[in-house]
Amino acid sequence: MSWNENNNQLTREFVLQDFSKALEFVNKVGFIVRDYVNYPEIKLLNSKVSVVINNPNGLSSEDKDFAQTIEIEYTTILNSIDFATDADTGGKIYLPIQTRLRNHLIVGKQGSGKSKLIATQLVKDINQGRGICLFDPNGEMVEDVFKDLNEEQKKNTILIDLANKNNNFSLNLLDNQFSDKQNLEIVEELIYKMYDDSTSDDPLYSSYLKNSLLLLLQSGSSNTIADLIKVVTDEQFKNGLLEKSQNQDLKNFWATCSAASDYRSNLEIVSTEIVAKIDKFVGDEFLKEYLLSSKPSFDFASSITSNKNILIKLPVKIIGQEVVSILSFILFNRLKQAIEKRDTTNSEYFVYVDNFEKLADYDLLELLESSKSTKTGFVITANSLRKIMEALDEDIIDQILENTSIHSFFKTEYLDAEIISQWHNDQVDVDSLRDPIRYGGYIFFDDKALSFES
Repeated sequence: MSWNENNNQLTREFVLQDFSKALEFVNKVGFIVRDYVNYPEIKLLNSKVSVVINNPNGLSSEDKDFAQTIEIEYTTILNSIDFATDADTGGKIYLPIQTRLRNHLIVGKQGSGKSKLIATQLVKDINQGRGICLFDPNGEMVEDVFKDLNEEQKKNTILIDLANKNNNFSLNLLDNQFSDKQNLEIVEELIYKMYDDSTSDDPLYSSYLKNSLLLLLQSGSSNTIADLIKVVTDEQFKNGLLEKSQNQDLKNFWATCSAASDYRSNLEIVSTEIVAKIDKFVGDEFLKEYLLSSKPSFDFASSITSNKNILIKLPVKIIGQEVVSILSFILFNRLKQAIEKRDTTNSEYFVYVDNFEKLADYDLLELLESSKSTKTGFVITANSLRKIMEALDEDIIDQILENTSIHSFFKTEYLDAEIISQWHNDQVDVDSLRDPIRYGGYIFFDDKALSFES
């Protein structure tokens, strides 16, 4: 709908999501008209706002420019989410959807209000019809968010509590949701990651591991990563899989190995390494429950494609940091592959990651980089940049800042304040970032630096 011009008047009705946004729009229009000669007529009814621009002397270019300015404000509010209250003007700080799709980093000390803030943002996204995925390494936010949803929204939400082994959640790392190449890369990287694995440089070990995994991947979805043990210890099982295989390169590899004079000794060396590694999956009560099922209960790709809301509890205190790191690595990879399959004609999708330092993984950085073309935005929080550097490395901070277009900071550590002040060309000094006395914090986006109330 556009402006209607008739009898020296421009009229337009604007429809907002709710009364709160309609009222905010009225305030925005009121702010715009301060320097305008012909004050418009503004009416507010529920979520609708009607504006009449009247000029008895005939509509001027100034009148039409004014109408265009109102139109821009309407588009901004309609396609944005209110973040916080501007400490200087008292108005809302709106984050445009296109800016949010370039990712948002929120940093502040524990207890500063980060988690509460993103929980509020997350619910607003759901209310505006967007799909979301939340990674919560503490667990409390998932419960709070789920309580705030209405019944219809709850039906569109998948709740995954990884502290509860009875939640009917399972993944098969060798299923056919993705290509063999993708699954192979994930499992190999996972094994090397779990063990800081020096054997990854051993060509004998690497070739056996790769071809054992390929044999399982190409032999049907009923196999799991636990079956790696059987491939390298049970000749009958391995040969049975080879008979079903259509991959001649794979058959040639195993035929060449079997014909070698040192096959038995090589296999014993390799099998000892592989058994030791896979035993970690089999021996852990949580990993065994979630990763060794031949029939996965959760399909990331279809859930995200259909804009489902996904709430994931990864409570570190219950299942342990190592298990959380392994599961988050797998889930981030599944998420990346699912996002790449998204139909970009769908509405936007937002992924929230709370306390990133507890889930710190280079794969999230890849997600930040690859999300730009998929209408997917990330909102990540951290207690401090220093903790991310400790979990990964110093260079990661520059990469995270480069791949996030919105930076929000509550009360921060000195090192964090120094990094951010320099990154944003000293728009805000270090002392203000460390202790924003009368503010909740500062937000940087679209070349602006604004103070906000908590």
